[in-house]
Amino acid sequence: MTDRSVIGPLRFKLRIAGKDDFGGLDVVSITAKATGQATWEAGVLTIEWAEETRVEEVSFDKIRVEVIPKPPLALDIAQAEIADATLRGWWRPRLRLTPRYLGAFMAVPGATATHVDLFIARRDRPLAAELASACLGRPA
Repeated sequence: MTDRSVIGPLRFKLRIAGKDDFGGLDVVSITAKATGQATWEAGVLTIEWAEETRVEEVSFDKIRVEVIPKPPLALDIAQAEIADATLRGWWRPRLRLTPRYLGAFMAVPGATATHVDLFIARRDRPLAAELASACLGRPA
C-alpha cells in the first residue's frame, strides 16, 4: 500500500427525484440530474457537483423543452464529521457516506438526513474503496 495524500477525483452521479404534473391536456415533467467528483486531500473530503433541471411541457397547442443549468457547488467534510463510508452494490455500485451529525450532507442533491449515495461506474470501485478507507482513517 502506498500512502497517498490526494485520492481522486472519483466521478459520480446523484439520484434526484423528478416530478410530473397532469392537468387536463397539459403535462409538465420536471427531471434533474447531477454529476460530480469527490476528492480526498489532507483529511478533508471535497464533494463537488453540477446540477441541471429539464422541464418538458406538452399541451394541446405547444411542446416546450427547457434545460436550466445551476452553478457548480462544493462541500468540504472533515474526516471527524464522517461516521461511515461503505461501498455498496455490484450492478449499481455506490459509495454511501454517513455523517456523524444528522443533516451534514443536506446541501448535496438527493441526500437524506442520514446519508448520501454517490453512484459510481463499476470500473471505479477500487478508487471508491480507497476513498472510503481514507474517510474512515484506515489504510487502503
